[in-house]
Amino acid sequence: MFRLLADLARHGRGVVLAAAVLLMIVAGAAATGVQQRLSSTLSDYGSTTGPSAAARQEIERRTGIDVQQGYIVLVRTDQPITATGPAPAAVTETVDLLRRQPHVRRVVDYRTAGDPDMIARGGHETYVAAQLGKVVEARATPRIQRAFAGDSQLRGHVTLGGPTIATQQISAISTEDLSRAESIALPILFILLFFVFRGVVAALLPLAGGTFAILLSLLSIRVITTFTELSVFALNLVIALGLGLAIDYSLLMVSRFREELAGSGDSWVALRRTLDSAGRTVLFSALTVSAALAVLCVFPIPFVWSMGVAGIIVVLSSAVYGLVLLPSLLLLLGPRVNALAPRRWQRRQEGGAGSGAWGRWAAAVMRRPILFAIGSAVLLLVCGSPVLAARFTGIDVTALPATASAARVNTAMRRDFPGGSSTPFSIVIRAPEGDATTVAAYARRVAGVKGVGLSTEPRYLGASTWEIDGSTRGEALSSASLDSVTSVRDLSAPFPVQVTGASADFLDQEHAIVDHLPLAIALAVITTLVFLFALTGSLVLPVKALIMNALTLGASLGLLVFVFQQGHGASLLGFSSLGALDTSSPLVLVAVTFGLSTDYGVFLLGRITEEHLSGADTRQAVSTGLEHTGRIVTSAAILLCVATGALAISRLIMIKELGVGITFGVLIDASIVRAMLVPALMAILGPVNWWAPAPLRRLRRLLHGSLQEPAKTPAGLDAA
Repeated sequence: MFRLLADLARHGRGVVLAAAVLLMIVAGAAATGVQQRLSSTLSDYGSTTGPSAAARQEIERRTGIDVQQGYIVLVRTDQPITATGPAPAAVTETVDLLRRQPHVRRVVDYRTAGDPDMIARGGHETYVAAQLGKVVEARATPRIQRAFAGDSQLRGHVTLGGPTIATQQISAISTEDLSRAESIALPILFILLFFVFRGVVAALLPLAGGTFAILLSLLSIRVITTFTELSVFALNLVIALGLGLAIDYSLLMVSRFREELAGSGDSWVALRRTLDSAGRTVLFSALTVSAALAVLCVFPIPFVWSMGVAGIIVVLSSAVYGLVLLPSLLLLLGPRVNALAPRRWQRRQEGGAGSGAWGRWAAAVMRRPILFAIGSAVLLLVCGSPVLAARFTGIDVTALPATASAARVNTAMRRDFPGGSSTPFSIVIRAPEGDATTVAAYARRVAGVKGVGLSTEPRYLGASTWEIDGSTRGEALSSASLDSVTSVRDLSAPFPVQVTGASADFLDQEHAIVDHLPLAIALAVITTLVFLFALTGSLVLPVKALIMNALTLGASLGLLVFVFQQGHGASLLGFSSLGALDTSSPLVLVAVTFGLSTDYGVFLLGRITEEHLSGADTRQAVSTGLEHTGRIVTSAAILLCVATGALAISRLIMIKELGVGITFGVLIDASIVRAMLVPALMAILGPVNWWAPAPLRRLRRLLHGSLQEPAKTPAGLDAA
């Protein structure tokens, strides 16, 4: 395979480069409409297979109303509002304007509902609620905003909120923050790339790779959205990983190419050797990171599996650049890859002066391996200890900045209205029309549940389906509301019953995560074992890598709890702690961090294995491997942290959590794990590191005919 890639770069680089330019032009044109095709609804965070989703779909089929959509319009008037007096002009105009909208199915105000609690305690505010049919939020929201902005009677008297407005404002803020993060990260990255790659020309290669990977990913997402929906937040992962992985793969390939070029003086020979060594590492890295992100696709939660799909796409796109396009560029440049660099840097070879410090560090660690192993493990466990007190919450309007109109409406509802701190829910009952008495008796039992109030009598929707609407005391994600919905679900009923609403959605999300987590863990473990065994020929090294990945993940999540749940550093990062972590973000964080930890493990283990196959003993192989890759892994980690850490400036706390969490994981893995724990454990285990059962060694020889077995097999291990 790698010979074919080398031949493609040698004989077909003109075609490759022309095709890449054409592809980027097409992808750039397609990327302009990607965001409008991505989803940003509350259903993105719930389980698509849970009872809440099924109940919601049934209500929509029977009534045409999507209970997850809706507007809440806060109306302020100069004259007092009373439940029995005439409605102020602003209220009647708001109701009329909403009813004129084609996607609005039902409008409720304090008069039609007969509910004085819809009037604020001060008597000068009320709210009007509108239920909607199935809508495309990205189109409906601007339309309703323009309608209210263009009404001179209402200008300055109304504030738009509700779930439809909130989700679109979350989407808009995410896009704005992503653009801001890019504008901050890119200049910093280029400056760092100049020093890391030791020259302007070399520094431009990873930026070209990031651009290629991102555009190719956006084109792929554009195609996928013609068949299914993906969450708008997938763009954040595409940008961050596209830049980060393109830099990682470019750094690995360019460093090895320079090393081989300095040794052979022939660009073609250098490229062939680079692909056979660093190219193999890039391939295994892409496979392991993709496999880690693929486990997100087992969760029936659109936000989560959207991140999985987007992650796989951007990893493979980065690998295409590193294995197909970058070799053509390197062969085209040849020695000119060192152009526009200080002469001292041009004379410096990879792995030479300046890199030997890593070899000396490895030797120092391996002189006291038990001390470093225990110290590193204890430090990681201490960092991870806060995870034992982790609490989780979901996404709602509180994710918005306080200045957003939907957030202002939500605050006013909770603060100024008697019934504002309640959460609506609906119950779907499967019973014949003739069972009205039994259904009514069940409704009375529901009304008797602590914290529950019914707002409607049971309504027959047709096709043996009934609906009951009610509310729970407290915010949707509060323990009071969640307990009340759980109690309603636990009530025995003489017919099938399903509960939907924001609280029910969150409960279903939690159940979906718990139910699918064992499968996700099993897939991550199996694929990592398989790929790392294929890379190293050892069964011990993959198992050890899994243990170290677990320590990295635990430490990252512990620090995330310390910061975002406990609120340490909240003022520095610009957020208000919710006292819990977002439920979905840690899943994505774990998958990404697990993949990146394995990625850096592949970088290091690939070179150590290469040295060991050349006849070096374990300590020498580790020392040489760390000497050649220590700078690469550290530089790649720092650059990746700039790309992903830029997400920390987001005003949305779940994106901020993701950016900070990945940064924690990458820094921990590149410093404590790769620089201390790996060499220490390699020294402790010695020849045992390379053990594998004889049948597996034979299988690997078949798969890697070009590789040789290690020069020495520890005595006694062959028989084992």
